[in-house]
Amino acid sequence: MRAIALGIVIVALTGVALATPVAVLRVDPGGRFYALADGERYEYSYQQSIYQVPVIEEHVRDGDTLRIVRVRSRDLRAVEYFRWDGQIRREGDEFVQDAPPNHVGALTLRITTEGAQRLRAGGFDVSLRADFGETVVTAPHAIQWLSDNGPQYTATATVLYAHELGLVPLTTPAYSPQSNGLAEAFVKTVKRDYVDGAALRDAEAVLAQLSGWIEDYNTRAPHSALGMRSPADYRAAATLSSSR
Repeated sequence: MRAIALGIVIVALTGVALATPVAVLRVDPGGRFYALADGERYEYSYQQSIYQVPVIEEHVRDGDTLRIVRVRSRDLRAVEYFRWDGQIRREGDEFVQDAPPNHVGALTLRITTEGAQRLRAGGFDVSLRADFGETVVTAPHAIQWLSDNGPQYTATATVLYAHELGLVPLTTPAYSPQSNGLAEAFVKTVKRDYVDGAALRDAEAVLAQLSGWIEDYNTRAPHSALGMRSPADYRAAATLSSSR
């Protein structure tokens, strides 16, 4: 699939009148820059995929981070879908709810097949699909995706997106971790070898370390089931053996 990432960067613009560094919203891929002052809001609007109704998220630049301020829609269900605490109120013909405390250094948006996604502020108006395109990566044939019965896996949005990718969602019997032993073993290993002792102050800190953990697990960590070799070393040896 295609995705874009938003982040706040400081850019020194050249020229006599523009010698002072200014903060801008950077949109990747492409490295596009749009002026966004500290405290300035922008809107991210899209067609909600479950109820097929327009939704508008209001975001703001807060120093060197981005923060969602509130969400609004003419359909109450689309606002309730966020499952935030706090009151949903009516403003004109829209339902509105303030966001809980939050901030991120970068925000990734998946460009969907529905399109209709826009980033809009006083100095820019960007149609994501028109400007960046959209590519959905699908499996070459149906692949079973086995998970437990956690709400993040059984949610309607997850199931629909899995089918969009060519996956067939399957769940294990309730309260039966042994029926998904491979995944349970992986989670146990990650908790034991990487999570214990790591910096876990917030989700952002964990996500920043996650790719390094997975890379180490796949390329350096010895696995007893693979003769104390890493998966990368084991695969390389198996490939070499089969080519002889």
